[in-house]
Amino acid sequence: MPNAVDVKRFSPSNKVLAKQKVGAPNGVPLVLMVANLAPHKGQETAILAAAILKEMKVRSHFWLAGIERGGKQEYTAHLYALCHRLKVADRVRFLGHREDVPELLRAADIFLLPSTAEGLPLSVLEAQATKVPVLAASTAGIPEVVTDRESGFLIPAEDALGYAHRIESLLRCPEISNRVTEQAYTRIIKQHNWSTYSEKVWTLYESLIEKE
Repeated sequence: MPNAVDVKRFSPSNKVLAKQKVGAPNGVPLVLMVANLAPHKGQETAILAAAILKEMKVRSHFWLAGIERGGKQEYTAHLYALCHRLKVADRVRFLGHREDVPELLRAADIFLLPSTAEGLPLSVLEAQATKVPVLAASTAGIPEVVTDRESGFLIPAEDALGYAHRIESLLRCPEISNRVTEQAYTRIIKQHNWSTYSEKVWTLYESLIEKE
């Protein structure tokens, strides 16, 4: 069964006000990741993309929400060191664990998930329900909800240059971003809301009962 999203909790709003609410600088594009800090999630790709955008003189901030599981800090320290080595510590912010993900998504201009191992991540559905364009790797169930250039953008997980160029193009041509987010939003509202999900589950249970 495909995942569903609470479309009442995750919904679009005025982006300027949303940025003010979470403390994001107005006028600077915000790229958001929401994922545990782990090598397979792709935070390194995000940081490398931030460095490439800096070289391209494209203004952007990258916010990485999530923590390293198990109380470890080795990978977290590695990511901090990478930011300093690439001179993007002023552009990349580590948010840690957050309870205000809906507000963060409403403030975001782009959602990033360059992961190499996923199921069908709720974070992608939540971003689409909030009308944030999704840039993600073609991993596991992600292509079920992200059709390249129609309801998001599929980019290989380690292609930092590809992510940077796509971010730059969306910032330069917001009409493309708007078209893709609207198509994704329409699909989420119709196919991945809780009401539709409940109906599918009930239909499945009924079919199993009939077979007994």
